[in-house]
Amino acid sequence: MRRRDVFGVLAGPLAWPAASNSSAAQAAPFRRLAVLFGLAGGDADGELRIGLVRDRMRQLGWEFGAKLEILAFYSGAEPDRIQANAKQAVALGPDVLLTTNTPSLVAAMNATRDIPIVFVNVSDPIASGAAVSLARPGGNATGFTLFETTMGGSG
Repeated sequence: MRRRDVFGVLAGPLAWPAASNSSAAQAAPFRRLAVLFGLAGGDADGELRIGLVRDRMRQLGWEFGAKLEILAFYSGAEPDRIQANAKQAVALGPDVLLTTNTPSLVAAMNATRDIPIVFVNVSDPIASGAAVSLARPGGNATGFTLFETTMGGSG
């Protein structure tokens, strides 16, 4: 799957008309997004983030339950739980996996090579195996890193 296809699945609904009575919004297929958090269950920050995504999707005309489902998996810093959550999320067949840290990204990549993965807050996508290079990541993962290498300067 190409990188732009991944962004289309995740960001596509954001580009659709906001009017709930628009034919594009009504004809939209059911979508499932699985989020793999590196936070403990019930973490206020994770709940806030999910709430913001839900609010924005509602503003864009998405109906939860009928058109969209967001599945949140919390694992804290427990490696076994991170792996188990990734396998469970993949088994549910989401359209996109969103990972919020490097361990969750690696677990998701170990669980699937077919489902698009969008990552955020990853320290080094190349070292983690998510990308061959920043210019041409390849594979089924794409996203945002924590750092931009030229920020460090040359010495």
